[in-house]
Parts: sequence; structure tokens; C-alpha cells
Amino acid sequence: MVMQRASSGEYDMEVELTLFPSAEGGLASGLSHFHALPDGPLFSVDGYECLAAFVLKDREWLFPGETAHVFVTVASPHTLIGKLFPGQCFLLRASQRPVGKGRVLLLLNFEKHAAAEHS
Repeated sequence: MVMQRASSGEYDMEVELTLFPSAEGGLASGLSHFHALPDGPLFSVDGYECLAAFVLKDREWLFPGETAHVFVTVASPHTLIGKLFPGQCFLLRASQRPVGKGRVLLLLNFEKHAAAEHS
């Protein structure tokens, strides 16, 4: 479902994301325009983690050490109800290690998706 919503442009939020440099434990390579994996990346906030799809805004790649605006769609939005708001900080995790950090800029379809999933 997360892939379907993300590929149709039904994003949950817009965020600012910075990938940690590879030398500091970040990814060996960058994120492509549309990035989602079966085991991550994970959107992690306040002890809650959700599989997520990331779509870069206005660029094709985001490399370690760079910052960009990104659209995010999470797999289980209902688990994050009451935990997300503009300005909220989060971690991007892959293979159980942090590979980036960011902050929520704008909630888009998050509440609609959470309500639909919970009903």
C-alpha cells in the first residue's frame, strides 16, 4: 500500500532530510529519486519506526552529506498519530543503523491515510 500511495503522489508529508556522510556511518551510496526497500529505509520518530517510501523533490539523487526536501509516505501511519507535527525531528534508519536525520516540514495526506488505515 505504501508503494501504491507514493507512486500515485499521495504523500504523507514533506520533510527536510540530511544523509549522514559515509565516513560517519551513512549510506555508501545515495538515495535515488524514488527510494523504498523491503527492509527499509525506516522513518523513526520518538521510538516508533515505519517502513517508508521517499521521493526526492526537484532532484534525481541525494548523496551522503547532502540535504534535500523529500516527500515521505509511511507504511503504518496510524502508529504515528499524535507524534508528527511540523518541526518534528526524525531519524532515517537502514539495516538498524541511523543513516540520516531530518525534520517534518508539512503534513500532507498523513491524517487521511491514518484514518483510512484505522477504519
